[in-house]
Amino acid sequence: MCTSKKRFTRNEVYNTIQATIACVQKKSKTWILKHKKSDGGLYFDMKFKLDIGKLTINIVKLGGEAIKLQSLIENAFNTGLIAYADIDFLPYPPNTIPPKTEFFNLFLGFKAKPASHINYDLINPIIWHIEYIWCNGDKNLSEYVLKWFAFLVQHPSIIPGTILVLRSPPRCGKNIITDFVRKSLFGPELVYSTSDLGKILGKFNSAIQGRKLIIMNEAGMASGEWHKANDHLKSLITEDYVSIERKGLEFQECGHYPGFMVLSNHDTPIRVEMGDGRIVCLDVSPRCK
Repeated sequence: MCTSKKRFTRNEVYNTIQATIACVQKKSKTWILKHKKSDGGLYFDMKFKLDIGKLTINIVKLGGEAIKLQSLIENAFNTGLIAYADIDFLPYPPNTIPPKTEFFNLFLGFKAKPASHINYDLINPIIWHIEYIWCNGDKNLSEYVLKWFAFLVQHPSIIPGTILVLRSPPRCGKNIITDFVRKSLFGPELVYSTSDLGKILGKFNSAIQGRKLIIMNEAGMASGEWHKANDHLKSLITEDYVSIERKGLEFQECGHYPGFMVLSNHDTPIRVEMGDGRIVCLDVSPRCK
């Protein structure tokens, strides 16, 4: 089976392999493949074995002879083109030169880039929603929230150390801003939203790897699992490294710099202890319900 009737140069083939495949050699090999989702977002898939069947590709310099893609990938690994000693996540600000690293960096960049000028017709509705809906008219609190989001981009390799907890009745507009951040600012691959605590706090937690914003929807302390997981969650808010476990793969210690948010309709979405400065609570206004 051939991937295409088109002929490729050797450089074209190896450039494509380098852009889409990596291999980390520790106790065993971990193969990393870059994929594109239907919405245009990118994500990495990790496997202990690379299986691409009998796919072949035609090389120009060999007279168009079909060569197994697997052998080309193995050669790219053996020559060090796609070989890495480790995996990590090291985000950097937009419009900066990516840092040189010895490890495979899971950071793909922020979707939005700095604009040459500010269009306040676009910005003002966002600021208004944060101040008058999220923060119920509290200007000091809204300034904190805006700076909190800015910190995630301006200092992406530093964990903010606080969690935003938004509480309101249903359909009050809690998700409007977070949906905008996910789709248009950070990009889908940097934001993870779930109502399943096990995806974040459970044993197999690869869903939180390589994120800049993690959103827990409809979380409530009425559930017994919240009480058990409360301390674990608070450690995730402040620790800049996390142990990631995938089924069938080795543990990975990985950089961890996300902001956390809880969006809930419950009266007590999270337990707050006296003097705990890690939790910032917002009583969302129902004025636009």
